[in-house]
Amino acid sequence: MNAGHPQSLRRFFAHHAAALSVASLLPIAASCSKGGAPEMQESSCKKVSELDPASKDSQLPKALYAELRGNKGASFGLALEGSGGIYSGQRAFGKCDAADTYYVERAVLVSATGQPVAVARRNPMGYLVEYEGGQTQQATGASFTSIAVAYTTTASAPSLKVASLTLNGSSTLKQGERVNVQVTLGDEFCGVKESKWWLVADTSPGAEPTLEPAVLPGGSGMISLQIPTTLSAGAYAIEGQVTLATGGRVLRVRRSSTSDMRYKVIDPSGGTPVDTEAGVIKLSVEANPDGDRVPPTPVAMEAAPASVQRCQPVNLSLRIADDKKLPTNQSVKVFLGPAESSKLLSLVLSGGETLSGKLQLPSDAPFGVWYAYPELVRDAVGNEGRGTFSAGKFTLTGNGTTSPPVMAATFIVPSGALIPDFGMGSPDGGTPPLPDLGTMQLPAALAAVAVMPPTATKEGDTLTVTVTWTDLKMILK
Repeated sequence: MNAGHPQSLRRFFAHHAAALSVASLLPIAASCSKGGAPEMQESSCKKVSELDPASKDSQLPKALYAELRGNKGASFGLALEGSGGIYSGQRAFGKCDAADTYYVERAVLVSATGQPVAVARRNPMGYLVEYEGGQTQQATGASFTSIAVAYTTTASAPSLKVASLTLNGSSTLKQGERVNVQVTLGDEFCGVKESKWWLVADTSPGAEPTLEPAVLPGGSGMISLQIPTTLSAGAYAIEGQVTLATGGRVLRVRRSSTSDMRYKVIDPSGGTPVDTEAGVIKLSVEANPDGDRVPPTPVAMEAAPASVQRCQPVNLSLRIADDKKLPTNQSVKVFLGPAESSKLLSLVLSGGETLSGKLQLPSDAPFGVWYAYPELVRDAVGNEGRGTFSAGKFTLTGNGTTSPPVMAATFIVPSGALIPDFGMGSPDGGTPPLPDLGTMQLPAALAAVAVMPPTATKEGDTLTVTVTWTDLKMILK
């Protein structure tokens, strides 16, 4: 749907005003079959929380479970056991864990028969409990103040082994070219989740990355780093970091000084740097006056169909142009959602000049006008245009330039999908009567979350997590 039709949007909302006011008072329906969505899609239709970009990093098991996350990003989970609403689990800290403060970030509740009931997610007020039926409840109070453990041990020597970084090609490159490096590393004790690599000025060992890093899943493999045309000519070195698979401990692979000929493994939490066998890769970047320095420009973005029911697919397409050359295929993340929460969901589009993708709307998608716009688009040499959304339009900004505004992809999620079928209408043909919301009792209520002890000081120290629920419908016995 084209976003340039405000009259048609006003007519739509005027026509459905009564239905919208009713729907705003009702709990979100869990079923997808109401409102015109086919029955066959119901089993695969997800909720917003299941498609939330922030929760995609790890899928929670459908079992009694708690996930702890540190301030520096490391996380781990543990199974809980118990009955009647009181569930506990234990875990001992080991050398794969980083010194940090860990919070109970999420907790899963299932019934005595193993059926999913709810997921509690930590927020600034306590925990937001999302129930399998679509309802939510905010849990607050003093029962949620002892939810963290501070692991204060001096970091032990990393078991990560960095065997080599091997340059594939010349060490002298021009702005706009790429450098390929073979990475060989591993950790037999903790495993390797991923590594990231970037360029730093030769005179600034250990500097934080200012360029997009190359990400290598798992241990060994080949990375390809883009030399931006905006990068100043000069001497550079490749440095990076490794995230361990067990415990999520993050370690830096870098130089301690400009005189280092081999990389060191350094734990940001402290400890003595560990020498590696890998020689430091240094590069000389030369100026390229003819290099492409203009980021891509958006041409148009569209959504189809113009009106999308819950649990039905919406197709998005984005057309871009460039003064020189675009990649034959790239992946671009786009955000979509109502104007007041335009980053509610995300989707990856793929293609060259025209990128496309499809998303099935969740079963609890908010009604109203939805917009979609790209996060970041690149041309063939790596010039970036970052998307900014405002008032139904978006621009791409990069290298000091901003594109003309383009209409964001726009579609409507009708309110009719939110209204339950009560099997009766209003006698006067108007708004149907509201149900008695007091009868919609929740199955269980989150009562307390606790971690003991509050401090762990050495490897082998054990933490205990206890999550307590009040059994409102006697389903936890």
